[in-house]
Amino acid sequence: MQLDNADIALDAAHIRWCQFGGPDTLNNGLACCSIHHQAFDRGAISISDDQRILISSRLYGQGGADSMFLVLSGAQLRTPNRRSAAPKADFLVWHRTQVFRGEARD
Repeated sequence: MQLDNADIALDAAHIRWCQFGGPDTLNNGLACCSIHHQAFDRGAISISDDQRILISSRLYGQGGADSMFLVLSGAQLRTPNRRSAAPKADFLVWHRTQVFRGEARD
């Protein structure tokens, strides 16, 4: 989302957190809104090896959960312009095993 030429609520989320050995590199980051960033950091969202969005089966809520999260389940991440910027598989595995909570929704 933008207002004039300024991004609003766009964050860069680390896949493997810096305090756990994650580097400050493009292949260790995801561009997302601040709400999805927080959900990613708390384990409600993760990314599969084939770069599809995983939504935790433990996530629930009224109204907004469907339109902001459940519709993303299984969606393919956008391919970055540079292959070197694609999320590194090791970082994705770390996030799924150390941060993601519960099972992924079908």
